[in-house]
Amino acid sequence: MRDQRSNPGVPADRTCDRCGEAKPPSDFSNREASVCRRCRRIARFSRAARRAAIAHLIAAHQAEYEALLRREQAKQGQPPTERRGGSDVV
Repeated sequence: MRDQRSNPGVPADRTCDRCGEAKPPSDFSNREASVCRRCRRIARFSRAARRAAIAHLIAAHQAEYEALLRREQAKQGQPPTERRGGSDVV
């Protein structure tokens, strides 16, 4: 059996920048990718969960969120944003 490093026809394993594991090239989305497919999937799920949690917190504490938002906009010299929704929104 020949060593993969000495056989140019067989690509060598690559190391994922996130998990640090050596994996075959088929575990990466393309030639230039430095993060394996599994780590990309985990990161995508984490972003979605974080976005959902933020949306839930904003909905649960709407008045406090809007006050904080107006305060931050005033610090940055931006005009306050209008409330979304219609005139029926309390």
